[in-house]
Amino acid sequence: MNTDRRILNELRISVSNKLGKQISSSVHCDELSAEINKMGIVINPQTFRRFFGLIKNSGKFHIYTLDTLAQYCNFRDYADFKKGLIQNEIDLFLENLHTET
Repeated sequence: MNTDRRILNELRISVSNKLGKQISSSVHCDELSAEINKMGIVINPQTFRRFFGLIKNSGKFHIYTLDTLAQYCNFRDYADFKKGLIQNEIDLFLENLHTET
């Protein structure tokens, strides 16, 4: 799995965890849209259906959508989410490296 796809999957997991349920239906996307709306941001639930693979998508997502989902998960933006994820992986790698020696 390439890095971008893995990061998107981690964002899906983070959003699901924050919402408190695995997002697997249109109703869940409606709930997510309502939660995002509380942040003062309006994103159509159809966008979330595409993001979570419930309907066909091109695999490309607008940065506005990714930034919004990252903000929902308490990150500044999508770049901050990626940076945090990569830093966690580096920390785990280094921790394992020190454990082996």
